[in-house]
Amino acid sequence: FVVSSAGTDPVTYLVLAGGGGGACGDDGGGGGGAGGYRHGTVAVSVGTYTVAVGAGGPGGLGANREHQGTNGVDSSIGTLIVSDGGGGGGTYQPDSGEGGVAQDGGSGGGASENSSGDEGEGINDGGTFGTATYQGHDGGYGAMYTGGGGGGASAAGSNGTGGYSGTTGKGGDGSSASVIDSTVRGGGGESGGHQDNSHGGVGTGGGGSSGLGNGNANTGAENLGAGGGGAGRRPGVGNGNSAAGGKGVVLIKYKFQ
Repeated sequence: FVVSSAGTDPVTYLVLAGGGGGACGDDGGGGGGAGGYRHGTVAVSVGTYTVAVGAGGPGGLGANREHQGTNGVDSSIGTLIVSDGGGGGGTYQPDSGEGGVAQDGGSGGGASENSSGDEGEGINDGGTFGTATYQGHDGGYGAMYTGGGGGGASAAGSNGTGGYSGTTGKGGDGSSASVIDSTVRGGGGESGGHQDNSHGGVGTGGGGSSGLGNGNANTGAENLGAGGGGAGRRPGVGNGNSAAGGKGVVLIKYKFQ
């Protein structure tokens, strides 16, 4: 982004990082968090600004049922505005009987089954849209057989509910609050669950749906910075594959002088 003549009007921007990948769990891996969502206006000086669009973080293969989700990659306009990649979902570790800690990020990843307090934290959760510091929300925590949903741009991921009749953690909803357009972006990924669980739902704004039993999860939507879905397990059959987060986007609007 080359600024050859700095005028009096600020640049309007939306900088959305890549979403985090969902996790494979023993029964319910956490959903991936959405990439950090920042929008507003910023004054620029004459110069060249490198624009980077972050990729989504990978999910995991069900052959490794303890596969943590990976964080998404940051998006940025030089050093003016940097949005953090979404947090990867947490995975259950059956050998220790404990849930793996979900990752912090622009929005946090959801915790695995049997995990409370291990959800990933979003950056500046509860901030105000239009401020340069706003990024996202926390992931949800898990219960027996179900993980927590990944955090979204406008809401935290929901907690999973336990038992065979439980519901997977819904991904946190994205936002259409951008000052550039009204597209909904930044949805969190749904958590994985046991074969008998029901779907809690994805976050609006492209969040990836989960796999129940040995079903494979779906990726977060590209260019929406959405979190990937977590995966579950079907006893005696195996685990499904969790899914990657979606690539982010950088939008810049400015007035020619």
